[in-house]
Amino acid sequence: MANDTADFVGRKPGIDPLMYRRRSQATAWARRYAPLPTVRLLYGPHALYLYRDFVALGLTELKSAVMETNLRAIAGNWNVGFVLDKHTRSSTYLGDDAYGRPQFETKRSEVGEALFQLKYRDDFTKVDPLANEIATHLIPRFGQVGFIVPMPATNERARQPVTEIARALSNRLKVPMFDNILVKLPAAADTPQLKDLIGKEAKIAALSGRFAIKPSITNEGRWNVLLVDDLFDTGASMEAASEKLRKYSKVDQVFVAALTWK
Repeated sequence: MANDTADFVGRKPGIDPLMYRRRSQATAWARRYAPLPTVRLLYGPHALYLYRDFVALGLTELKSAVMETNLRAIAGNWNVGFVLDKHTRSSTYLGDDAYGRPQFETKRSEVGEALFQLKYRDDFTKVDPLANEIATHLIPRFGQVGFIVPMPATNERARQPVTEIARALSNRLKVPMFDNILVKLPAAADTPQLKDLIGKEAKIAALSGRFAIKPSITNEGRWNVLLVDDLFDTGASMEAASEKLRKYSKVDQVFVAALTWK
């Protein structure tokens, strides 16, 4: 492997043509997957230098490190919005169990399965891979991101999945993340849950006055904000949150990124 690594550094007179093709193939993969944390690149004027751990990964393993996605643009009161993939591919009813509860065989997209494992199985090893997908596929479609805001959670948890993903993305992009700027206020006692409401208009009405801004940025200026959420359905929550962010004096443009759509 040491010799292979050395051969990847530039093309020199007398280099084996097969090795040069391997270097060229590795270069193509490296450029495609440069946002991955496992790929560390140093570009010179005439060569692409690859570290040993990139070569050790092998092209097959590197390819599998990226999930299959099916991007979808989403329209709303934000400037640019995208979602990575549909959450569920199919759900087949298998019958009821011994307790009369319906059982289903559910097939999810790769992003949907990772999100399911994170939210419902507390598998926080999925945080970095999901943040990588946003960084790789969605961030290049936005303008310059100044700071990141996670969608406030409805239910209290010790670790909020969306906040953890936003934090990992913040570390990747080297931009600040604020989980205290956009807050969701408690609903009135007689307010129905969003999942029980039908139609976007009903959900928007239920969300009226539910979001608030807690000014936390003291620097002078305006920045583009990236609002991150896990599941995009009607877009009612995203629009209510985006409306509040637009009124914040520190916000210029609003970008939204969601992991899956319903």
